[in-house]
Amino acid sequence: MGFPEPTDEWSQHSGHCHCGAVRFSFKLSPPLSKYPANSCNCSICTRNGYVIVYAQKTQFELQTPPDALSAYTFGLERSWHKFCKTCGSSVLIEVIPGKGPELIGVNVRAAACASGAELT
Repeated sequence: MGFPEPTDEWSQHSGHCHCGAVRFSFKLSPPLSKYPANSCNCSICTRNGYVIVYAQKTQFELQTPPDALSAYTFGLERSWHKFCKTCGSSVLIEVIPGKGPELIGVNVRAAACASGAELT
């Protein structure tokens, strides 16, 4: 899947894991209503039920200490799949620095805006 080109329109979102120990906010351009959410069919995304939108790393803010998350990587080790240490909710995918674009894959299912996502 390609990444949409940013526009002059933005949308602001927030979210959290199931237990609330991990909280975050992010901005998207184009806004979520025009941003295709990705339901990836790879093994980990399928098992974790990820529905992903990709925010620029500079437009993502983790609002809780980073140690509230655990990380898992596999295969080519290009990204960290991060999940809450307390409840196990899959929250985000972070591209490992130097291994790809500086993006955070946000699991829309963990965001308050989940009903606004159009799946691709």
